[in-house]
Amino acid sequence: MSSSITAAEETYEPICKNPSRKVPDPRVKNSYSSHTGMPHRIEVFTGNCPLCRSLLDDIEAGKCSGCSLVSYDMSENPPQALHYEVGVVPTVVIDGEIKIEGKPDMPFVCDNDTYAHFRKKYPLRMRP
Repeated sequence: MSSSITAAEETYEPICKNPSRKVPDPRVKNSYSSHTGMPHRIEVFTGNCPLCRSLLDDIEAGKCSGCSLVSYDMSENPPQALHYEVGVVPTVVIDGEIKIEGKPDMPFVCDNDTYAHFRKKYPLRMRP
């Protein structure tokens, strides 16, 4: 019995602390990196925890080449953490409009539907 694998199902192993974890390969055409909208600024606030590393790997694999990814170590007290009122790690802030505390409820895929879902479910609310 033969099985066919589509391009989107091909996986690779990123360099991370858990090499058995498989994520979509961003190098494969029609993979998770097919976003055609405006580039986004993705800021991730991390600590020294496996969930933080896992989330960074997922975002790196799912973001398109036009989007920027910046990681802040909370042990260094970055001023951005104060600005966004970050209280837990990991926290992801996208374009200063979306704030996700913990791991998102769906895979990180750089497309318009994902960002629309995140904007609706995880709006950044700042205290006045």
